[in-house]
Amino acid sequence: GMFFPRANTKGAVTGAIASFFLSGWIIFGAQYYIMTGKLKFPGKITSIDNCPTAIMEHFNSSTSLLFTYTGVGSPVVADSSVALIYQLSYNYYVVVGLISGVVVGLVVSLLTEPPDIASLSPDLFTPC
Repeated sequence: GMFFPRANTKGAVTGAIASFFLSGWIIFGAQYYIMTGKLKFPGKITSIDNCPTAIMEHFNSSTSLLFTYTGVGSPVVADSSVALIYQLSYNYYVVVGLISGVVVGLVVSLLTEPPDIASLSPDLFTPC
């Protein structure tokens, strides 16, 4: 592999398959709980009806806004029977897939026959 010289074909294929199934399991499980109503991601309020008319007077000091900012995230509303893994944001599905694929791929590569690194061109690897 480009980043892991010890990686081989068996490890890469096994890691890709494991990553695909783990990500799919999380995605389809989360979609199931959303469909059954046990998992909800409430939307943001987009109306300006309750905003004060003179909104600009609140922006005179940027430091006061900095220290009173509470964030923009919405809490996930989930039934107690829903596992935490299904409450994971869809933004992290790729991270879970990447980490699981690399870890499984490296473990399988370490347990199987290593490639002959001496016969490989050093130009194919990233510099350390």
